[in-house]
Amino acid sequence: MMNYPITPSNHGHRNTFGCVTRGFTLIEVMLAVAILGIITTVIYSSLIQGLKTVEECRESQETYQIARVIFDRMIRDLSSAYVSPNVKKAPTSPSGRKAFYGLIGRRFDDSQGAKDTLCFTSMAHLDTGGNFDNQVLTRIGYYLDQDPLQDGFILFRRDNPVLDDDLDKGGVAMELGERVAGLRFRYVDPVQGILDLWDSTSPERNNVLPQQVIITLTLVDRAKEKRTFETRVFIPMTTAPVG
Repeated sequence: MMNYPITPSNHGHRNTFGCVTRGFTLIEVMLAVAILGIITTVIYSSLIQGLKTVEECRESQETYQIARVIFDRMIRDLSSAYVSPNVKKAPTSPSGRKAFYGLIGRRFDDSQGAKDTLCFTSMAHLDTGGNFDNQVLTRIGYYLDQDPLQDGFILFRRDNPVLDDDLDKGGVAMELGERVAGLRFRYVDPVQGILDLWDSTSPERNNVLPQQVIITLTLVDRAKEKRTFETRVFIPMTTAPVG
């Protein structure tokens, strides 16, 4: 009986159906794993970028919403600004101080940014329940105060139906918005153009309001990016009514 040498076959082996099959080489397996890793990395990176974009859009929308609410309130208040025809004869207020009618805009700057204040009489009174009452003349003020919980300022609106000249006190202060980095007011005079200050009680202004108030508001979004918004408010009644 003759013995034949057994040698490895380079043609694979036959399965039960008689077809020749061949396994993967190590290089082929490594190449497949590498391609799979690249595809997974691309998909993961695209997913992360998509989620980041969605979050940025959400933060941007939130910041724009805060600015819109603030501007809406300021536009309503300033559109109802009022000066009295008898301001020079105005009696003292119930608080015993000199009565105040008109608009005074003051400029303040520090290392953190613009912190202007604005105070004026208006027919846009909000009662303690936040209800609008255009039958009550009130003194409205806007100012910034340091936020105790985070960087930046809180914008407040002060509403005081006691019309005295103590502009920084009294009334009810309501928060309009947080994460404020700066607040700037400018005033449009038909002759002098855009001014940084306004005082309708001064001899120069003689009980006259500006034609427009330019409001520049800077907010900080949750990504710590500053976003600046600006609007103009037209004041319908710049001089006291006759009679």
